[in-house]
Amino acid sequence: MLRVSRNVRVLLSTVGAAALLGSTHAATVGLVLVPVHPTAPADHATIETDGDPLDVRLVWNTPREPMPVRFFVEVVAIEAGGSREVFASYVDQSAVAVRLVSRNAEYAWRVYAVGRDVATYALSGWERFSVRAAQ
Repeated sequence: MLRVSRNVRVLLSTVGAAALLGSTHAATVGLVLVPVHPTAPADHATIETDGDPLDVRLVWNTPREPMPVRFFVEVVAIEAGGSREVFASYVDQSAVAVRLVSRNAEYAWRVYAVGRDVATYALSGWERFSVRAAQ
């Protein structure tokens, strides 16, 4: 099981604090965000590379949301002792290039849709991919 990273805990505490401080607009109370659908790389895909570093483009479909959103993307390296965060950032579009420096590694990623003005979010499930040196 993947653990929640420090950056995600900060994201969640920020969302919770905004709700407690009353930043939720009355017109959006009760609206629920729809999770995004990761599309590339495909779940359990293997990416072959012969160069370092490797830039991987993560792409997701965005459903029609009931309010303006931005996205929080998290990428972790899957290691023998657990997982290690390698990328975490907000983006405004439905794709991001992530620089990975480890070849022959396993990764997982997910995306949060986060309300811009409302303390709410929805997250996708984990998607996995691996990177292998070209032979």
